[in-house]
Amino acid sequence: MADKILDALSRPDLRELEMNLDRFLAIGVNHAGHPIARPTDCRAMTDLFSATFSINRRHFETRHSATTERFFQLLYRFEASAVRSYGSEIVRLDLLKTRVLLSVGRPEEAAATVGPWAERPYRIEGDFKLVLEALKLDLAARMNCGQIEDVRRLAFARVIFLAGSAQRRVFGLTKTFYQALAILDSSSETEHWVVPILAKAARFHLRGQRRGRRLWLVRYLRRVLAQAALISADALLFLAIKLPHRALRVQLEGANSPSPRPLRGEANDQEPAILVTRAMGGLGDIAMMTPGLRALALRYNRRVAFAIPAKFHPALAGDPHYDLIDSDGFIDLAQYRRWRNLTACPAARYESRRTPNIKRGRVELFARGMGVKLNLLNRYGQTIQGRLSQAQRAVRDELRLRAPAGRRIVGVALHSREEYRDYPAMGQLLRELADRYFVIAIHTTPTPIPDSPNIVGWFSKPLDAAIAAVAACDTFISVDTALFHFAGGFGVPTVGIFGPTSAKVRSTHLTNVVPVEAPGLVCRPCWRNEDEICQISGNFDSVCMASIRSQEILSAVERALMLAPERSSAQLDAPRGPEPHPERAVVHS
Repeated sequence: MADKILDALSRPDLRELEMNLDRFLAIGVNHAGHPIARPTDCRAMTDLFSATFSINRRHFETRHSATTERFFQLLYRFEASAVRSYGSEIVRLDLLKTRVLLSVGRPEEAAATVGPWAERPYRIEGDFKLVLEALKLDLAARMNCGQIEDVRRLAFARVIFLAGSAQRRVFGLTKTFYQALAILDSSSETEHWVVPILAKAARFHLRGQRRGRRLWLVRYLRRVLAQAALISADALLFLAIKLPHRALRVQLEGANSPSPRPLRGEANDQEPAILVTRAMGGLGDIAMMTPGLRALALRYNRRVAFAIPAKFHPALAGDPHYDLIDSDGFIDLAQYRRWRNLTACPAARYESRRTPNIKRGRVELFARGMGVKLNLLNRYGQTIQGRLSQAQRAVRDELRLRAPAGRRIVGVALHSREEYRDYPAMGQLLRELADRYFVIAIHTTPTPIPDSPNIVGWFSKPLDAAIAAVAACDTFISVDTALFHFAGGFGVPTVGIFGPTSAKVRSTHLTNVVPVEAPGLVCRPCWRNEDEICQISGNFDSVCMASIRSQEILSAVERALMLAPERSSAQLDAPRGPEPHPERAVVHS
């Protein structure tokens, strides 16, 4: 006890960090097995580690063993916690870890930490500033390891690619990478004409950072001139990416990269020239990206490369408009003419700025993030097109045979990953549904459900089997979650239960949706997230969801079933309709 008291008095910052970490590690998981700790909780802990590092930076630079060893022990404990469930937070933690490792003189470990992010920038979630920081720290780690030739090769390649990939405005790139650009070797005849300009501007800015016994006016003028040099270099860089040059397309990693294909493809050439990446988020968002991908493919007569986590591939396989790529693998970005990075979520940016006055659906927002305007999206359709493999059709047909004669099949998505969207009276609703229909209750993990021969618990199934179960239904009941969008993709009339979010906005791309919303609550839709409490209840439970009566949902199910005549398996397999004609606008209700 005395040792703990002395420790708390001598190093209060580290002791406070340890106490907060212990409280964070004590947070459990929810009913779906997901951590209750949210990204904001993880970010608060990362910020606390960062503040502790800043306070003790001199101790790290002087290799004070007691401080550094204890700090890294706490950091490794945090690294193995729930923070690993959130990609945006683990990358922030790895960038902090890289800075700490560089300060204590361990550049090899720093390079191993940040290197995978720099080689795969399409996996970095959140603000694009994180991409820039990862690329910058990777170059710094390589320089500290003595890999000067690699830095010279990669610095210009990364700057020129970022400038031309439509991921960031050109202005500011020279300043971001000035330390690596300052060591460029412009003597090679194969280098681009902008290389010596970037190198000289970066060296001038680097010299301007030095302290000396100059008059303040001289120091001020040098800084102004250095800024002007950087802006001029960025302007010439912008000009360089607009002019063709054989050295402009440089591979980011390795050698012998094939030249990027032209955007517009011929009938016999469907190799993708556009790459769309999404390494984060849920299945619902990924499904809502498919109309934009279809519009891109039809616009340029060429398939699109779509990089997403491999666990989602079974849900989207078989579409003729895109090739699925594992976003966790290595992708040579220089093979593609354009890169659209949806991991830095355009929908989240729009919704955070406009809450609660959100008018645009996510299908439109994701399409805009790919460079697809609304008129082009309407031209080729906003609907999600569901497709089943032969194995999925067998699962669907087997489920339909389980239903007793004369009973319609009603599917139910029991929970959303974000609990504030859940319907709290789900058990009562299932009992009342089982009195009239054959019910398929779907969830990722086993969940308590009423004991009834008319209820099938479809739990812990592979993703392709869960999608097949949705397609087997005559109608589907869902809160605001991924299966809601897939039901619409198969043409299944869907009853959507909405509270904090808007049924009108969330279902703009779907047909045959019967919404159920809480009446008389002027506060909704509030568009809150799981980190915000309900302003009516004062806690994280949504009053608007609790106020919906099961009878209202049952009435909506009856209306939805009127839109769904009984169909045979052959009718279920029939295509939903031809592709929209390129010259005909398609507007869905």
